[in-house]
Amino acid sequence: MSYEATYEKYSLKPLRALLLAAAVAGDIAAVILFISAWAEPLLCAPAAALIVFDYVLRRITLKIVYSYRYVLHGGKVDIFYESIGKSRKVLTLEKGDKLTPACENSAGKRLYGDECADKYSVNKGGKEYVVSLDAFMYSVLEVQSDIFG
Repeated sequence: MSYEATYEKYSLKPLRALLLAAAVAGDIAAVILFISAWAEPLLCAPAAALIVFDYVLRRITLKIVYSYRYVLHGGKVDIFYESIGKSRKVLTLEKGDKLTPACENSAGKRLYGDECADKYSVNKGGKEYVVSLDAFMYSVLEVQSDIFG
């Protein structure tokens, strides 16, 4: 059995669209500058700087829209950080991990994107995390009886 929940952080999507539009405008300006550089070689440096700036803008847009995917399988929950084109496992919660309800101002790395599920604080590997578990995931991690066997 496998169960997934995804918490998306898309509040910065309008900013991402604005940055991408600025990068496209910068690309057009860089092409014009490179064509103009045939007549005036001093324009090569501003065109190259503009290309580097556009590259940085595009890299920023890849990082500002992300989500956390919680995958429940075999009695444990794997938490993945997913941005555009990349996914990496951040944390694994297993039965026996001490989950305590978290407040709004709880310390620790926040591994959620929205406010739809309950927040729990957990210490894992010497670090404190704040995770967002729905009722089913919480019950699988906290209930002592094995529901899978």
